[in-house]
Amino acid sequence: MHIEMIKKKREMILIGEIGALLHDIGKLHPHFIKTQSIEDIKGLSHHARDIDQLMKAELIDFFKRINIKINTESMSIYDAIRFHHDPTNNLLKCLEKCDKKDSADDKGIVRRKQSLDSTWISSPFGHPKEKIDLNCLQKRFDDIQNNLIELFKNYACHYLRNTLIDTLKTSFSRALGETRIPSNDVTLWDHSYSTASLFKSLLAGKVCGGYFTCKNLKWRIFGICWNGVGFINKGKKVAEIESRNDVIENLKKELKKIFEEEIPIGNVVFEDTNGIYFTFPDLEKVGDLAEECAKIALETIYKETQNELWPFFKLSKAVTTLTVISNMLKFASEKREIPKMTPVLFAEDKERHLENPVLPSFTVRESVCPVCGIRPMIKEKNRCEVCNERRKGRLSKWLSSRKETIWIDEVADKNNKIALISLNFFLDKWLDGTMVGTIYSQTFEDWLNKERSKLYKTQKEKLNEIEDEIKNLRKEIEGMKKAKDPERVKENIDEKLEKIKYLEQKKKDFSFLLSPNKETIYKALDMFFEARSNNDNKTAAEILSTFFEEINLSKDELDGHLNNIKERIGTDQLTRENLATFLFTQNSSSARLYRIWHETEEFLNLVVEKIKNTVYSTKWNRVKFTIDTNEFSKLGKQIEPETPYIVRMENLNPPDFLVFHNKNGEFYTIESLEKYRFEDKTGLEAIKSVLKKDGIGHIEPEEDSKNSGNLIKSGEHLQVVKISEEEYDPLIEINKSPLSLRLIVPAQDSMKIISLVTELYNEMFKRVIGKLPLNIKLLVAKRKFPLYLLLDAESRMLEGEEFKKQVAMYPWWNIKRHDEFYGFYPVDSIENGKKYTIDDLNTISKEKIFYLYPGYFDFDLLLGNTDRYNIAYSEEEKVKRADEIYRLFTKRPYYFYEISEILELWDVLTDLTSSQIHFIEETLTLKIREWRDAKGKEDVFTKFAQATLKDAFSDKWDKLRDETKRLLLKSACNGLLLDTINLFRRTLA
Repeated sequence: MHIEMIKKKREMILIGEIGALLHDIGKLHPHFIKTQSIEDIKGLSHHARDIDQLMKAELIDFFKRINIKINTESMSIYDAIRFHHDPTNNLLKCLEKCDKKDSADDKGIVRRKQSLDSTWISSPFGHPKEKIDLNCLQKRFDDIQNNLIELFKNYACHYLRNTLIDTLKTSFSRALGETRIPSNDVTLWDHSYSTASLFKSLLAGKVCGGYFTCKNLKWRIFGICWNGVGFINKGKKVAEIESRNDVIENLKKELKKIFEEEIPIGNVVFEDTNGIYFTFPDLEKVGDLAEECAKIALETIYKETQNELWPFFKLSKAVTTLTVISNMLKFASEKREIPKMTPVLFAEDKERHLENPVLPSFTVRESVCPVCGIRPMIKEKNRCEVCNERRKGRLSKWLSSRKETIWIDEVADKNNKIALISLNFFLDKWLDGTMVGTIYSQTFEDWLNKERSKLYKTQKEKLNEIEDEIKNLRKEIEGMKKAKDPERVKENIDEKLEKIKYLEQKKKDFSFLLSPNKETIYKALDMFFEARSNNDNKTAAEILSTFFEEINLSKDELDGHLNNIKERIGTDQLTRENLATFLFTQNSSSARLYRIWHETEEFLNLVVEKIKNTVYSTKWNRVKFTIDTNEFSKLGKQIEPETPYIVRMENLNPPDFLVFHNKNGEFYTIESLEKYRFEDKTGLEAIKSVLKKDGIGHIEPEEDSKNSGNLIKSGEHLQVVKISEEEYDPLIEINKSPLSLRLIVPAQDSMKIISLVTELYNEMFKRVIGKLPLNIKLLVAKRKFPLYLLLDAESRMLEGEEFKKQVAMYPWWNIKRHDEFYGFYPVDSIENGKKYTIDDLNTISKEKIFYLYPGYFDFDLLLGNTDRYNIAYSEEEKVKRADEIYRLFTKRPYYFYEISEILELWDVLTDLTSSQIHFIEETLTLKIREWRDAKGKEDVFTKFAQATLKDAFSDKWDKLRDETKRLLLKSACNGLLLDTINLFRRTLA
């Protein structure tokens, strides 16, 4: 029923969304930057009457013509732009509240303006991303007006929305909604999209008969969840895995289309491989609407995945802030562990069970598909029809553009090894607002700035009055002392001296308020609460106003403003601690949360791009060759299209290489070529030369070579008529989301790639190191190792809750100077659901222990199917591998920052010969085994390790820097040295 009501008013909702997306279009104009700059250049406003001067008349005319009417209220797109700060009806008031809900939360309380020639867009983690050029901004503003005019000429609501979003996102992402630091992390697009998402869900609620006042707006989040990683990991071949990833991506696109356009309930606020989350209206019978949506989503999921993905649904409680997304992600991760759980909607503390998919039936002789595990296998294809079609679809996609690869063998290094690298962000404490609240929005110094601070000015005036009064009293006393009868005025002198003493103390109190520190904040807030308790709202309003840049509260406005603060921070009682935290730290606005997960996603995209452009700036090569189809008469059996084969060349070393037959005699090598030798040639040239010289005398199917044997008649050779070469990146992307990235790369390049990742991370997240953890997993195997087992091993590594906890430790990074906004860190752990106050934060320092998120690094070599079971952990002082024998020789996992130490150690060790490195490894390993049960061995082992290192390095030891010697000795004792040798000499070699 609710669905039909939304569909009926679909166009109205979408027009309202468009109006909300455009409401701040004036901020794209350079006037906005100028008026908000340090230079404070007067210009036109981004709203109100000035908008008529900023924009073209033709565009304004279009904006005025497109209206929505819901119930008795109406609004045009022009109204959304013109009146969103001065609403004329309830619809516009709701838009204003959505705008303020996001905008006020984005900004917090900020003062630090940027200059015209240095206005930057920052990441939410403090990294400067783009400098704004006013000329370019003007060009974008002009272009977007022209584009919008053309769009509105061919107005159709559905077409307009999709094209408009693409147009706005491109331009708005390079402009700011707020220019002041540190709130310059939210772009105009982030703010516009978030405001539109909130407003859209309100409109959906209104057309469903929802009643709410603009003073008490709430939203919900509707989550559609599944086990996407498990679904992807079922693939046996890369083509199958990538096709399954495509299924997930296409599914999300279809769900967006349904719930953003066809049944517009809201917009996506988060998505990853395991689900998608939409803003959702808050209604009296909201569970019924959620159930209707869940049934439609379920039908779509069954259709898109052929009944293979079993989802569940979660509706959040009614909230005023979208930080609830973090709890929903945690809830979803727990439910995902239940295999084949009946689809269920979790809403309002109830479970509403939905229909299971219809599973296929089997005949007695049919086997189950080894890929999906639910459909009958077609014997000739070794998989079911659906899985086979997916694989073929991915092959066709590769054939259309072969700059990348889907072949594991084409990624293997010269030792036939591949590496699976997995990068994983832990964003929970950012998405729930905990870590956002450790970033300051204004500094103590800016608050008490002598030029601008209202508190400083008012207190300075009072201080001057006191000093003047003391000065006058002292003059009077001096005059009295000169009197002829000083005894007669002694009583008056004593009275004035007492008053001076009182005033000196008062002066001291006021002087204390002029120091920019936390104590001053609390002193001012104590004065505020004291005034409140004395019903002196005038003084209380004056004091509270000093903390805001743009607000001057009257005594009548104070109660409403305080209620608004309580609502934002979710408390019924204001204290000086939570009020100070609200006044001085960042807020978790919906736009900021949206920006956070998009930023980590952009980082992972950048990682892939950098790998391709730096590690593989010199591309790898494959050979494409053609055989005349007339030559096929020499075949004893037919060569099938779109099938891999093994070619054997007796004169080639090694003799076998893999090829893929597309069709009509067109072949591609699908194996890395560096290891091949022919006569005096290597790699690519070796393959090309042997094909030209010898042709092909032996070819057999890859998957059934034992039964089929050579397909060419005895004594015959297929002649190659055409040979060329192609470049490709030896990199396979398994899947990517805002939280994770999984890549298959050549094993020998894996640490180069990990080194690149750590450098990028340390640059882009340097202001939040210790707050934003990144885990890196490295698994190495031979190229023929089953891919699904490799992915299973990855799912066991660094996945427990123990890797998501804060660790009490000293900062490990180089702290050059204090960062005024990002340089505050927790001095204690925090319970779930709680938030830090400024009392819990301290300036980062090498001398203090803080509660940090270090991130982790672990690696392993998988030689057999059971090796993955070695990947298990126990939690003691520091999380370690569980197996006692295994732990004897390795101290894995390591902290993320220790990767740089591993790389430095190996750089030092490469100056030694292989035998010298082997000597260090064998000597230390033997002694560890001998002394495993010895007590008090630490000092003795340290001396033994030092002697071993000196012996191995010989005369090179004395030439090493003292820091390098200390690193070598420390790592020899704590296990890092042996693990470094293991990593480079065994795992990767």
